[in-house]
Amino acid sequence: MIKLLLSSILFCLVINPLFSQENSSWEDYPNMGIMHYSVIPDDIYEEQFNYQNYLFETSKLITKENTELNSIKIRYNVKTDVMECIIGSQYSIIKSPEKLKEININGECYEYTKYIVKKDTTNGYLQKLYSGGQKIYVKHFISTTENKLKAPKLKSYYLVQNKGELPRKFNSVRSLISNSFKNLIKKANEFEKLNQLNLDKPQDLKKLLTYLRSLSKDIVALR
Repeated sequence: MIKLLLSSILFCLVINPLFSQENSSWEDYPNMGIMHYSVIPDDIYEEQFNYQNYLFETSKLITKENTELNSIKIRYNVKTDVMECIIGSQYSIIKSPEKLKEININGECYEYTKYIVKKDTTNGYLQKLYSGGQKIYVKHFISTTENKLKAPKLKSYYLVQNKGELPRKFNSVRSLISNSFKNLIKKANEFEKLNQLNLDKPQDLKKLLTYLRSLSKDIVALR
């Protein structure tokens, strides 16, 4: 009986600080002004086509001050360019993304930033595919037609950010690879063919970039 009582006390001593620490973090969270409570429609069939993934996924937020906020699920509404969240049973949207350094959704990194398309500068969420000497992003958008019977399609294009510059739309994937990995073109072509990659698909391009980055590190290590 005494052993059982001691075990219960020890359990409480270990769990309570952790619980209090998490609660303390989330008590301050609304005061950060990042999120806004919202009603999010979850039962409209057409709405599912507006998302990169209609399901809410395990995520975390990292603020400009490097504060990490976990225990949250997020999905990206591509059509409205808004991050929708669930904390517990409460729906919210991120209303001040400029206060965040990044949003990590199921291992994928998103940044809210300025970027350039043609000569126009705008703000929005970019998914980061690669971070080396330059950063490579993908911008997702919804393509619609006048035919209401056709479902909207999720499409994307790539952007490149050189040091000290804003991300800029890059029209040619081949040129992107050539400019970023001039000495590894042959290896890139071999890897693409072997793995039957379609570089117009962001996840396939990410696989290739990850592979080329590993080769670059090996080359540097051998010098």
